[in-house]
Amino acid sequence: MQSDLEKFYKHQLIWICISVLYLTLLTILLIDSPLRADENHNIATIKLFHDNFTLNQIKDYPEVTPPLFYFAYALWAKIFGFAIINLRLLSIVIAFMTFQALYSLSSIFIKNQLHNILILLMIILNPYFIGISIFIYTDMITIFFLILGVISFIKGKYILFFIGSSMALLTRQYAIILPLAIFSYLILEFLIQKKLNLKKFISASLSLLPILILFFVWNGITPPSGKERWIVEETLNFSFNYLNTYLTFSVIYIIPLLLIYLFRKFKFNIKEILIALAFTIVLSFFPVSISKVTLLQTETKTVGFAHLFLTQIFHDELILRLILLLFLFLSLWLNLILLKEYISQIKDRVLEKGLIFHLLWICFLVIMPLSYQVWEKYLTMVLPFYSLSIYLVFSVCDKVEGEL
Repeated sequence: MQSDLEKFYKHQLIWICISVLYLTLLTILLIDSPLRADENHNIATIKLFHDNFTLNQIKDYPEVTPPLFYFAYALWAKIFGFAIINLRLLSIVIAFMTFQALYSLSSIFIKNQLHNILILLMIILNPYFIGISIFIYTDMITIFFLILGVISFIKGKYILFFIGSSMALLTRQYAIILPLAIFSYLILEFLIQKKLNLKKFISASLSLLPILILFFVWNGITPPSGKERWIVEETLNFSFNYLNTYLTFSVIYIIPLLLIYLFRKFKFNIKEILIALAFTIVLSFFPVSISKVTLLQTETKTVGFAHLFLTQIFHDELILRLILLLFLFLSLWLNLILLKEYISQIKDRVLEKGLIFHLLWICFLVIMPLSYQVWEKYLTMVLPFYSLSIYLVFSVCDKVEGEL
């Protein structure tokens, strides 16, 4: 009989083969396709860093995101040449690394490797994962460092956590959700189990230092030229319209998990349904909306792929609005179930490491509505963690493997 370790490596090899086939197919179909959306200005900025490959360049450039992405692609271009295909090959390499990191993370929690592979397939077959796996976007490298940070924290590798968390923040400011989630977890750990691990706290705190230095250099949270180019109005107002948007479209991208719950685990709870309905009514006054910068700088009239798909199917504005409200209700109901389960665990003085996944999702919902722009693609940063959180809570998979 095969040992558990042999079975693990067998399924890991299967996942590697799936990843290679998936990315090879994308390469064949899309490697030489026309530039898409943000690729145009990303490539222009990479060229800027390529031609002036010094730390001095970080002081100002026409983007709102930190410089690590541009440095990484500029370095790759110096080695392999500044051709679009070459730059996209780096995206493929980063995607492969991210897929393997994601497998390592989910395997910590899911003993059934078939379940593991199926949930990972659901994640990478997301239309946006297809795009960010090959095109020259900042998303996949951010996801890679976020996953690295979470794995490192779970395994107690605090130097690696510092690297993952700080590198994620040096790629996208939105990655602040990782240290925030970790701080939240540490506070709960102290309140519930009276544990205070200074190494964890120091590691999370230090991971903020590199991006804070950049904020000091920029005299703000973005480079001056980037702020002038992209941000219509710089505010920190919380947009309930954006909150509605992320809640509504998040449930669309995890429909398989929701259907499994409905058909296998559903228990009618009138209280949960009424609460979800009440929140749906409140958020209906803050409908899905497009950001000002999107309207001014592009001809896009939707907030992403799923929204575009729905608008093409449902031409009547009232019907579309009702469909979006249905998804919002399902999302709110789902989140109430998750929250109820985690609160129950906390009351029982149980603090599973899987809680980190849900805290990442909560931090995402707190941080992203503060942004100047809303877009479905930003969900890719947190969907892997959100999906694992749902999967664990619904007990579709086996229990968490061993004592973490």
